[in-house]
Amino acid sequence: ATDSRRRALARPWAFQPGDDPPWAAPGFDDSAWPRLRVPGSWLRQGYPDLAGLAWYRRTVHPGAAPDVMLAVTIGKVDSAYEVFAGGRRVGGVGALPPQPRMESDRHRTYLIPPAAREADGSVVLAIRIWRNPSKVSSAAGPVEGPFEIGPFHQLIDRNTLAEAQHLGMLMLFLLVSIYHLSLRIRLGSGPDYAWFGILALFAAIYGFLRSQLKYAFFDDFYVLKKVEHVVLWVLPATTLQFLWTFFREPPPRWLRAAQAVLVAGAVAVAVLPGLELALILLPWLQLAVMPMLAMAIVLVIRRIAAGDRDARAVGLAMTLFAATIAHDALVDRNIILNPRLGLYGFTVLVIGMSITLGNRFQRALRERDTLLRELESRVEARTHALNEAYLEMEKRALRDSLTQVMNRRAVRERGTSELARARRHGAPFAVAMA
Repeated sequence: ATDSRRRALARPWAFQPGDDPPWAAPGFDDSAWPRLRVPGSWLRQGYPDLAGLAWYRRTVHPGAAPDVMLAVTIGKVDSAYEVFAGGRRVGGVGALPPQPRMESDRHRTYLIPPAAREADGSVVLAIRIWRNPSKVSSAAGPVEGPFEIGPFHQLIDRNTLAEAQHLGMLMLFLLVSIYHLSLRIRLGSGPDYAWFGILALFAAIYGFLRSQLKYAFFDDFYVLKKVEHVVLWVLPATTLQFLWTFFREPPPRWLRAAQAVLVAGAVAVAVLPGLELALILLPWLQLAVMPMLAMAIVLVIRRIAAGDRDARAVGLAMTLFAATIAHDALVDRNIILNPRLGLYGFTVLVIGMSITLGNRFQRALRERDTLLRELESRVEARTHALNEAYLEMEKRALRDSLTQVMNRRAVRERGTSELARARRHGAPFAVAMA
C-alpha cells in the first residue's frame, strides 16, 4: 500500500563531524554515528565548540508510489549546505569550502530523481553542512523551518500557502500604515496616528524580511540580513515612542536614552561592513528590549488605574506582543524549536491598536458633533435674545414710554411709508389727527 502524503523529517538524524564525500552514498553504514534531532542546533546537542563541516544522514520511507514525483523541503540551515538524495547532489544553499559563502535563511524544495530511490522505495538523504567558524551565534546545522519529504506538488502547495499567509499579514500592515499616515495628513494633527503608521510600516518591512517572499525580489543575503537587523533596532524605539504619544504622556529620560542607544545601534549595524557586529549585538538587543517592554506594560497598567478606557485593549495587545518577542528570542537562541510567532504578535498589536485608535477617532467625532450641537444651540439662543432685545429697543425708540403712543419719529416713518404705498397704487391719501 502507498501513502502519497508529505511526511515530516523533524526527528533524529545520524550525525558526524568532519567531511568525507562517500558519506552521501546509500550503502554507507552510519549505525555508529550519534543521533541528533532535526531541526536543532548541534551546539546545544553535545557539540558546543564544533565549527566547519559536518554531515547528517537519514533513510526515509516516503510510502509513495514509484510514479509519484518526490521532493524534499529543507528549512533554515546555518551557515551553508548541500543536500544529497541516493548519493546524488540535488541542490544546496550558499557555498561550502574552499570558497564558502554564508546564506542561512533560505528554505528550498528539491526534486528527488527517481533513480535516487532504493528498490523498496526508500530514499537515503544526506546533508553536508558548513558552519561559519567566525559566526557568534548558538545556531549550527538545521535549526529552523520545515523539513519534509513527499509529493512535489504537495510540498509546493504547502510552501505557497505559508507564503500567502505571510503576504496577507504584510498587506494588512501596509494598508494600516498608509491609512493612518494619510489620516494624520488630512487631519493636520494627531501625532499618535503618525507614529502608529510608522510602526505598522516597520512591521511590514520586518515581516517581509522574515519571509521567503524577499528572495522573489532580492537575492543578496548579506544586504537583506543587514536591513533586517537595522529594522530590529529601530522597531523598539518606534513602539515606545508610539505608546507614550498615544497616552499623551511626556517621555521619561530613560526612554530618550534608550531610543538614542537603539538608533545608534541601527546606524552602527548599517554602516559597518559584514554581519559580525549585528550577530554579536543581537543577543544584547533581545535582552535589552524585554525591560523596555516591561516598562511599557507598567505604563499601560498605570493608565488602567487612572481610568483610561483605551488602556485595557492596549495592555492586552502589548502583553501578547511581548510574549511573542520573548518566544522568538528563545527560538533565535535555539533554546526552543517552535515556529516563530513574532509576525503574529505584530498582527495582534496592529489590529488591536487600529481598533483602539478607531474607537478614539469615533469618540472624537461624537464629541465634536456634541460640541457643534451645543454651539448651535447657544448661537440660536443668543440670536433669539438679540432679536428680542432689538425689538424692545425699536419699540422704545418709536413709542412714548409712559403712554405707549407713537412719537413724532414713528408718525413720520409711518406717514412716509403710507404715502409711498398710496403713490404706487394711485390711491388717495389722507391724515387725520385727533
